[in-house]
Amino acid sequence: MAFEGTLVAAARIPDSRAQVINRCGHWAQLEHTDAFNRIVADFVQHG
Repeated sequence: MAFEGTLVAAARIPDSRAQVINRCGHWAQLEHTDAFNRIVADFVQHG
């Protein structure tokens, strides 16, 4: 999904979040491990 599609989806889905990680392909968990883990931990802790 392109960046614009992500914004549309986030605007239409109640209580959703969109996280953008620059210079990342399709494997955020491998390409930007620290940022990915922070985002997931925050989601799990604060849902």
